[in-house]
Amino acid sequence: MEIMISISIIIMVLSLTVVNYKGANKRTEIIIWADKMVSDIRLMENNALAVKTFNDDSTRNVWGIYFNTASAETNGHYVLYNDADGDQTFDSGETYRDIILPNHIVIDKVEGEDISGTSAIIECSVALIPPDPTIKIINHDNVSKAYNKITITLLDTINGSTKTVTINFFGLVEVAS
Repeated sequence: MEIMISISIIIMVLSLTVVNYKGANKRTEIIIWADKMVSDIRLMENNALAVKTFNDDSTRNVWGIYFNTASAETNGHYVLYNDADGDQTFDSGETYRDIILPNHIVIDKVEGEDISGTSAIIECSVALIPPDPTIKIINHDNVSKAYNKITITLLDTINGSTKTVTINFFGLVEVAS
């Protein structure tokens, strides 16, 4: 009788562990993608610090990251770019890498913060201008507005978990819950 009770307790503990492991595995994926986004942003910072050019064109040394949350077609990816026309914003034909997120992970929102508070941004470029690099956060809907930082929220549509990536005008990039 005691052996049966012991075995049933062990089975219950094992089943709880297996169930929790699967949930933790799903939460890990959004953490990995948030860390990848931070890594990609730091790659663009390093390219700007090194005054790296694109295809040996010395005028193409501004690197950046582009986000667009306008629709389901655009919020499933972000673009690493190299500015070709000198406006420091992303335009078609300036793609360095297009980073496609998994189907269930989306860029839920992008928010910019300035002296008047926080506001939603639909489409923005984060330009890294050498040699410092100077960080310029550009809202495509209002290019004259200057932001101190932006927060990008990633959402896992399966389990509802979120991760936020913050970039400030000093170039500090971090992941928060």
